[in-house]
Amino acid sequence: MKHIIFFVILFFSCLFLCSGCNTPNRIENHETFYWIDTDIGFDSDDLMALLLATEVLGERLIGVSTNLYDPLEKAKMSRVILDYAGFKNIPVYAGSGLEKTSIKKFQDKYPYWPPQFGAPYSLQAQSVKNILGSLNFEKLKVSQTPAHEALNLALKKNPNKIVVIALGPLTNIAKAIEESPQSAKLIKRLAIMGGWKEDQKGNIVRPGYNTIMDLTASSKIFSNNDLKIDLITTNLITNDLRLSDEDFVKISEQDSPLGKILKTDISNWAIEIGLKDKKLWLYDPVALMVASNNEWIKETEPVDVELKHYAGAHMKNKLAAKLIKVKKGTGHIRNISKINKPHQLQKRIADGLVKSIAK
Repeated sequence: MKHIIFFVILFFSCLFLCSGCNTPNRIENHETFYWIDTDIGFDSDDLMALLLATEVLGERLIGVSTNLYDPLEKAKMSRVILDYAGFKNIPVYAGSGLEKTSIKKFQDKYPYWPPQFGAPYSLQAQSVKNILGSLNFEKLKVSQTPAHEALNLALKKNPNKIVVIALGPLTNIAKAIEESPQSAKLIKRLAIMGGWKEDQKGNIVRPGYNTIMDLTASSKIFSNNDLKIDLITTNLITNDLRLSDEDFVKISEQDSPLGKILKTDISNWAIEIGLKDKKLWLYDPVALMVASNNEWIKETEPVDVELKHYAGAHMKNKLAAKLIKVKKGTGHIRNISKINKPHQLQKRIADGLVKSIAK
């Protein structure tokens, strides 16, 4: 009888000890982790990508950093999203960029921003503040460690295990490698949403938005042969990879804080860009999915990308084509040239978004 009691106690003790094996804080058993560098705050796809990451990556997401303009406000927004999604343990870092500023100061730092766009602002911040309250939003705390330092530290702790997903300008990543050149060899893969934009005939008309915004940083990244780069260009995002009316209805039905934030943000952005419907292009969500699962990659090609400054060019004029030269068929960059099963990918993204805001 004593032996039976002993084994029963031993059995339940083992169950108790193992119950913590899959908690969010125990991430050391994963082979691949993810770090998202984002300019969240204006167009909706950055917000959708971060929400989708909580559903698709979960505890494998070990860091989020922000850039471009109002990086601290963007970091606070990301903090709110992760907290509501149940991932308070994932750190968020404000990166390099300009705080609230004039169009002149912004264009001095980012000369290829079209002047007719005016000074950018964090459109999405209002939808977050509506839920949290402006005062509570301002009181939010994020990590004081600069983004590039935090990324370098994470890479040293997890060499060749972190896929960095760049959903904004490459400022933070270039700064990290400039400070610690060894980091280029420690990144498992660098997946970049950007590259270039082509016309209907296949001619390159300009660098992609994320590439052109900090052309100097992009040039440093694309020319670094120590980096293993996957390039996801905007041309991959066809009409098959847009939010549908049915998707928006399902999102609108979610009465959670995250559901309200996403619904408001999609509506605001559709108005901002003059869309009569809510069929937004899923640029950053597609990049997230492709970066985290090779199943969605159908074809790739090696490329070399050369970037150079050109006076008078900006994102919306013809001179922008002079900023970039692409040589296909050779090079250390892997260009994702064709998506596999786009209809299934769109459904997976839409379903993942609904699940992520149902929390």
